[in-house]
Amino acid sequence: MISRLGGGSKKAVFLTTTFVALVISLSAVAFSPLILAASDAYFSLSPQNGNYAVGSTLVLEVSETSNAADGTNAAQVDLSYPTDLLTFQAISLTGPFTLCAQQTGGGGSVEIGCASPNKQSGTQSIAAVSFNVIGSGAATIKVVSGSDIDNTEGKTVWNRTLADTVLSLGGTQNSTPTKPSTSFVSLGSLSVTVSSTNGKRLTNAKVILDNGKTETTDQAGVVNFSGITSGNHQLSITVPGQKSLSTTVNLKPGENKLVSIKLTPKPTVLWPIILIIVGLVVIVLLIVSFSYQRLPKKRHK
Repeated sequence: MISRLGGGSKKAVFLTTTFVALVISLSAVAFSPLILAASDAYFSLSPQNGNYAVGSTLVLEVSETSNAADGTNAAQVDLSYPTDLLTFQAISLTGPFTLCAQQTGGGGSVEIGCASPNKQSGTQSIAAVSFNVIGSGAATIKVVSGSDIDNTEGKTVWNRTLADTVLSLGGTQNSTPTKPSTSFVSLGSLSVTVSSTNGKRLTNAKVILDNGKTETTDQAGVVNFSGITSGNHQLSITVPGQKSLSTTVNLKPGENKLVSIKLTPKPTVLWPIILIIVGLVVIVLLIVSFSYQRLPKKRHK
């Protein structure tokens, strides 16, 4: 079809098609990092259990965990809490996130927006939030939508997991709960082995026990937790290139339990690369076609 067009029309078609191909290629290059970027940072709340008397002060520790590749330097933490059981007291900064634009609380919500002058990795404390216990019951404090963990480029690296904690509130004014004697408490342990579905042991996998204590697997893909009370415990596992997983394990009094965790590899996104290749092929073909049309035609005698 191009061969039937005049010189000006051929050039216009060539330039238009080349522009479209360039847009496709550049768009794939621009957006592929966003598609391939892992969002594996998450929030943690502590404590995860305990009894608090009416009139006492409850201090909630808020932290975030991210990888060095995330380049984390900012966090926005929005919390909700029951106003019939708790009243907000104060926010105290406890970690490297010291450049704060927001530190407010009251009416059932707490909002903390802070940044760090440097990139952060591993588990870092953000703030301690103090509440006064005013009622009896099960109080759920949780991270809500509107929260975020950002990197130095202003892009989110949060995995969107809404962490929470449920605490038991009650008792008499200013009373102190009696702790059971450790001589009658039989503590157990967990030995967690993390591997991929192909059988390969995964090193440097982050394993979180009850949204609190965090450990990293060794060269054998193993991590150990000791001094654990009996009952149900939540394990959350994250490692780059693998889908995150959360599971619940039950530990009997004094039990030393072995837990095997298998993670599924994340699928590789290939279509941005395919778009780049297609765009480049189209450009090359158009250049060849245009060059061919400009060759001088032989005159017949």
